[in-house]
Amino acid sequence: MANSASFWTYPAQDKNLRTQLDDSIRGLMLEVHDKRGVPTLCFDDCTEGQGPLVPELTRVAAFLEDNPREVVTLFIDNRVPAADVAKAFDDAELTPHLYQGAPSQPWPTLGELIDQEQRLVVFLADAADAPAGYLSLPDNVRATSDSAEAPKDLDCSTVTGSADAPLVLLMQTLAAPLPDGAGGAPAASTGRPSAELATTVNHDPFFSERVALCSQVFGRAPTFVAVDFYEQSDVVGVTQRASGLLP
Repeated sequence: MANSASFWTYPAQDKNLRTQLDDSIRGLMLEVHDKRGVPTLCFDDCTEGQGPLVPELTRVAAFLEDNPREVVTLFIDNRVPAADVAKAFDDAELTPHLYQGAPSQPWPTLGELIDQEQRLVVFLADAADAPAGYLSLPDNVRATSDSAEAPKDLDCSTVTGSADAPLVLLMQTLAAPLPDGAGGAPAASTGRPSAELATTVNHDPFFSERVALCSQVFGRAPTFVAVDFYEQSDVVGVTQRASGLLP
């Protein structure tokens, strides 16, 4: 969500959400806070950038309408109740696209999601009292760390989510330490995305080699791979090869 096009102080991408989707990105990470009673995309105290949730969800709705055979996944770190997120989805006219399967059921294929016209899969960090269609992120997705600061720190250990979660998120990201005092954090704490750092891990052979190694550790290819500054990366080719779509 944090992107240069929307004037974030520490962007993780250069393009807005719709352009990301148009460029073959199919998973988006959103952090939602309450800002004067309005569900808002922002970090921490919202001083680094912000935007109302509903207009950004409307971009996703427009993409799904324009592309009837595409499936999108949203990972939402919600600092607001699930009901407030669901209301925003209603306002953006996204609710009819939600995957409605029960968590205990086997996961459908992408083709089945398309045939069922349930082409939006939504995970919430806090799914307490969530309506149908909003799945628990920790129960369904285990993820590697998002706080690595050097390529050597990128291992295959999952640090969030249930150990038996059926889906795997590989974080192919590095974070630069913040300057002392920036964001209210000391220099030693994990900081924000860096385009310069991203280029050190976003390309082959390093990228494909890590995906291959972690696939062996996981016993399966990662379900999702997250990168910063995707347009400067090999992420589309790497994930298509991991999925068997490219040799």
